Amino acid sequence: MTENHENQEQTQQETLKSYVDQEGIWHQQKISIWGVASSIITQLRNGAELTRLALPAIFLEPYSILEMSAGRLMRYLPTLYKTIDAKTPFDRMMSVCTWYLHAYREISFIKKPYNSILGETHRCKLTYGDTEAFFFGEQVSHHPPKSAFRITNPKLGITVDANVHFQPKFHGNYVTIVSESFSLISFDKLGETYSLSKSLPDILINNVILGTRTAEWTDSVIITCEQTNLMAELNFVNRGKVKGKIFQPEKDLCTFGGRWVGEPIHAVMKEGKNKILLFDPNAHQAYDLEYPQEDIDESDSLIIWKDVTRGIVENDLRKADIAKEKIERDQRDRLTKHTKPFKGKYFSLDPCTNTWKFKENSSN
Repeated sequence: MTENHENQEQTQQETLKSYVDQEGIWHQQKISIWGVASSIITQLRNGAELTRLALPAIFLEPYSILEMSAGRLMRYLPTLYKTIDAKTPFDRMMSVCTWYLHAYREISFIKKPYNSILGETHRCKLTYGDTEAFFFGEQVSHHPPKSAFRITNPKLGITVDANVHFQPKFHGNYVTIVSESFSLISFDKLGETYSLSKSLPDILINNVILGTRTAEWTDSVIITCEQTNLMAELNFVNRGKVKGKIFQPEKDLCTFGGRWVGEPIHAVMKEGKNKILLFDPNAHQAYDLEYPQEDIDESDSLIIWKDVTRGIVENDLRKADIAKEKIERDQRDRLTKHTKPFKGKYFSLDPCTNTWKFKENSSN
C-alpha cells in the first residue's frame, strides 16, 4: 500500500472541517521578539511583499486564504437572500450593503492565514431553509497571488463571482494589505447585477513587531447597480468605523455612519430625515458551513494543509513547520518543472478581460 493511499484512507476516516472563526490555543501562543528577528527580519525590507515571505507556524492561523474567504462570504449569506423580496431599488441596495457589512463586521488578524498554493481549491456548502448555497474557490496565480471565487444558490438564482489579488507589504512596524479585487452579485429573478469595486476592503495592521497589535479595515468600496442607476459608497475609517451613502448620479438619497463592531447603524434619509436600520450586529447569526467528506478533491485546502493545521491545533509547531516546508518545497519544484500557463479546475482565464471566470460545467 502506498503512502499516498494510506494518507488518503486516514483522511477519509477523519471529519474534515475548517478552523475559520474558531478560537484555540494558537491565539494564546506568545511570539518572541527575538523569534521574529531570527525568523523573518532578515527576509524583510521596507515595502517588501509578504506573499514571498516564509513564515513559521507560530505566526499562522490554522487555515488558508481560500478557507478564510469562504467563511467571510458565506456565513452571513442568508442576509443577502432578503434582497430578492425587497420592494424598491433603494431597499435592495440597502440589503446588499447590509450583507457586505456583516461579511466584514469583525477583523481578527492576530496571525496570518496560509498562502494558498497554485491550483489549491476549496469547496463548502451552506444549508438555509430548503435552499443550498455552494462555494467554489481556487488559487489561480502564484506570483502575483490571485484567487477566484464563485458562490451560487441555484434555487434562489443568486450568484456571487469574485477575483481577489492580495498585496501585503511590510513597512517597519506595520503592514498594509491592499485588495485589488472585484465582485459581481447577480439576482436572476430581479434581472439585476451589483458590481463591487473591491471584494473586501484594504487592511492595516499596526504594531506587528513591537506594541499591541491592532488591525482595521481601510479605504472605500463602491457598489453599483446599472439596472437601477443606484450606487453606494462605504468608507472604512479608523477604529472600526464606517461611513457612506446611497446615491444616484444626480443626488444623494441617504447617509450613514458609525462603529459597526457591536453597534447598530442607521441610514438617514436626505428627504424627511427618517432613519432606517442598515446594520444590526445582533440581528443576524453566522451560520455553520458544511465541508465535503468522501468526494473531496486532493487539491482542497483541507487536504493540502491538513498536517500543518493538525500541528497548529495540537500545539505541535515543529510538526506544523516541517509539513509547511514540504508543501512549499513541492510547489517550488512543480513551478520549476511546469512552465505552461496554468489551467484551473473550476475557473478559466478570459483573455479579453484578464479575469478568471467560473466554468459553469465544473460544479457537476
